[in-house]
Amino acid sequence: MSHILEFSRPVTADKIGADLMSLECEAKEDELTSLGARFDLISLESIMFSLKFKRRESTGIIEAAGRLAAVGFQKCVVTLEPVKFELDQPILWNFFDKISVGQRADIDIEMPEAAESIENNQIDFGELAAQQLAILLDPYPRAPGAEIPADGLWFGEIDRNIDDNKPFSVLGQLKHKK
Repeated sequence: MSHILEFSRPVTADKIGADLMSLECEAKEDELTSLGARFDLISLESIMFSLKFKRRESTGIIEAAGRLAAVGFQKCVVTLEPVKFELDQPILWNFFDKISVGQRADIDIEMPEAAESIENNQIDFGELAAQQLAILLDPYPRAPGAEIPADGLWFGEIDRNIDDNKPFSVLGQLKHKK
């Protein structure tokens, strides 16, 4: 099953040379909706990135640097209320062709630590921006003042008639009621 990319902005790697290139992209309304669903957001108001990139002549490595900005709302992990996020972060990516590295086997190439391999001669900067957004989102967003009480959250009365009062013991009762 192939995954549909919600915010795809592919660039052909062979067309990237030693001259500095630029790319600025902002997601359209349908892309924002799809990305919001993908990352379980209440809403994604905007996501955009601007990049400058080029290929180093000495190594063949493609270097891309720029900024990623996004605004949206996540669910508070305590209250489920909307929590706004505003991101504006620098981004830096490095890519290498397996062929270009193989051709330069006789040269000692120092590969950047986080360099990614180029697949099918394409670099999808939009998908990379979406993945970067996922990394930057707060995994446990909290609304201002939202705290879990020291004695825990209250989910109702404990059924004292259950012999084995464990989290899944109620499921056992359902099984026996058939």
